[in-house]
Amino acid sequence: MNFVNFKVTEAGLTVTYSDGNKSNHPDTNQKPDENGAVFFYKLVAKDEHKATLYATKLGNALGSALEAQGIKVPNAILNDLPDSYALYERVKQYPPDESGNAKPIRKDAYLFGNGSKYRSPAEFEEHLLWLASDKTSSCKCRYCDKEWNLGLNAGSTPRRKNELDPYLKKTTKSNVLQNETLNLTSTSNLKVHKVETTTKTSLLQEEKPKKLKKLISMYRCEEIVWGEIEYLLSSSQYESLFEEVGDDQIKYWPALIHQRLKEPNDSGFEILYALKPLMLPNTIKLPYESILPWLAYDASNSTQAIEKAIYNDSQIYLQRNTKRGELASAYLKAIKRAKEVASIFTVSQQYKYTIEHSFFAKIESASEKRLLQQMVTYPHYRKILLGTEVLREDDYVRLTRASYNSSDKLPIFRINTIFLNALNKIQLSGEMFIRGLPKNGENVPTLIRMNKEKVEYIIDLSEIAGRYYKLHPDITRSMSVSIPVSYSDRKTLIDEALKRNVSETGPRKQMAKRSMALPPLPSSNSKKIKANDDGSISHVIHGDTTVSNTFVQNKSQESNISISSTPIASVIPASSVTHAASVTPAASVTSIPVIPATS
Repeated sequence: MNFVNFKVTEAGLTVTYSDGNKSNHPDTNQKPDENGAVFFYKLVAKDEHKATLYATKLGNALGSALEAQGIKVPNAILNDLPDSYALYERVKQYPPDESGNAKPIRKDAYLFGNGSKYRSPAEFEEHLLWLASDKTSSCKCRYCDKEWNLGLNAGSTPRRKNELDPYLKKTTKSNVLQNETLNLTSTSNLKVHKVETTTKTSLLQEEKPKKLKKLISMYRCEEIVWGEIEYLLSSSQYESLFEEVGDDQIKYWPALIHQRLKEPNDSGFEILYALKPLMLPNTIKLPYESILPWLAYDASNSTQAIEKAIYNDSQIYLQRNTKRGELASAYLKAIKRAKEVASIFTVSQQYKYTIEHSFFAKIESASEKRLLQQMVTYPHYRKILLGTEVLREDDYVRLTRASYNSSDKLPIFRINTIFLNALNKIQLSGEMFIRGLPKNGENVPTLIRMNKEKVEYIIDLSEIAGRYYKLHPDITRSMSVSIPVSYSDRKTLIDEALKRNVSETGPRKQMAKRSMALPPLPSSNSKKIKANDDGSISHVIHGDTTVSNTFVQNKSQESNISISSTPIASVIPASSVTHAASVTPAASVTSIPVIPATS
C-alpha cells in the first residue's frame, strides 16, 4: 500500500483525503424502545477520553505503516478524524424496576462518516490506511471488502448428492494390517490399516475455488476462544481497563462460544457467534474476524505484566480502593480458568459401530474377521471436547511430532472414527496428509495424502495438537490435555466462570468461598479437579492414568476416561496381528486441495 494522502507534523498525523459525509451522522434525538428504555446519540468532544483513545490507537496504526515505508513520524497520534467523520456515544438509559432500581446507563462509542458504523479503532484502522493510500487497491476493511462478507456466509461443509451422513452406521470398513515400508521420519511408527470403500464419499475431492470462500464456519458451541476486547467490553469497562493496565496490554479476552447465529444483512445474511466472556456479564455477537482460536494467541507476556502491576506495585492502593484493578483481576482469572479447561477432555455422543452381516460373508481371512468383530465391540463417539476445542468425525487436526521443527511440516490428520480400544485408550482412525503449495492463487494450502487410498492410520489421543484452521494454518501450539472429565463436570467448570460477573458500577462484591470436587478416575492412578473461588481449579496428580474396564460397559454418552501418553499404538492386541506397516512416500501421492470439515 502506497501512502500519499497524509500530512506529518510535530503535533501528529493528518489524513488529507476523506469519503465521509455529515448526512451519515446519527440522529441525536431521544428514542424510546418497546421496553421503556431510552437511547440517544451524543457527539464526543475532541478532549474526551474516548476521542483521545481513538486518536492514539489510529495514530499508532498509521504511524507504524508509514515508518514501515521509511517515513519518519515524530508523534504517532491522529490530529483529527478524516473530514466529515465524527465519534458519537450511544447512551441507553433503562427504566427502574418494581423496586425502583435501574440498570447502569450503557454508553458505547461509534464512528460515523461514510455510511458504515465502526465500533472501535481497530475496526476503522484498515479503512483509515486506505484513505491515506493512493487508492490503487480496494479497501479491505470488514464493511468495504466484499470477499470478507462472502466469507461470513459460512455453513457446514456441503454434502454431495451421493454422500451419506457420516453419523450413519459404519458398514463397510475393513482394518487389516499391511506390511509396507514407511518412508517418513524415524519417529513415525504408525500402525496402518487397510480400509475398504466406506459408505461416505471423501471430502477431499476437488472443489471450485469460489466455494472455498463460503466454508468459514470456524467455531463451534462449547468452545473457548479469544474475542477482541473492544467488542466484548462496554465503553465504560474498556475505559476502566485502560486506566488499570494501560494501552494495548490486553487485546483479547477468553470467551465461550454460546451460539452460532445467521443474521440478515444487506448482502443476504452473515454468520455471527454469540460469545460469553469468562468472568464478565456480557453476551456479545461477533463475526469470525474478531475471534481467534485459543491456540492462536499467547497471552503470557500481558498476564505477567498485569500481575506485576496489580499484585506488586499497586497492592497497597488496591486495598484502599477495591474497584481499581477489578477488570484486570477478572482477566487473569478468566485466563486461568480457560487454561484449566484446556487441560481436560471429554468424549461425547456415543454410538454403536456396526458392520452388515453380508459384508462379513465376503471376508475369507479369519484374522480379518476377528479384527472386525473386535472393532464392533469398541465404544465409538461422534465428538470429543479436547481442551477448549470440539472435535468431530471428518475434522482435520494437527499432530504433535517432536521430530518436525516447523508448522509447514507438521502432519494433518483427518478423523474417520473416535473409539475406546481394548486397552481402554482413546484412539482415532483416519488419513494422514502433509501441506503442499496453494493452487490457483488461493491462500489455502493443498493437502498431500501420505497413505494409500485404502489404508488408514490409528493414532492415540495424545498425538493431537488441536484443530486445523484454514484461516490460521500456522498455529504451532498444542492442546496438552491430560485429565478426563464427564460432560457435566466440564460444563460446571465453565459455568462457574460465567457466574462470576464484574459489574459496571459499584464496589466489588466479596464472594463466599466454595469448592467443587470432581470425581476421580475409576483407576487408583487418578487425577482430581477442584474448582476454587478465585476462578482456578486444583489438580491432585497420581501417576499415569488408564480407563477402568467398567467404562466399556457404561452406556452413557458422557464418561470419565483417560488419555494415553505413550507412543502411537495399534488398537489390536499384539498377539492377534502382524507388525505395523507403512505407506507410500508423500511425494508419490496426488496433491488435493483441502476443505476443512465443519459442523
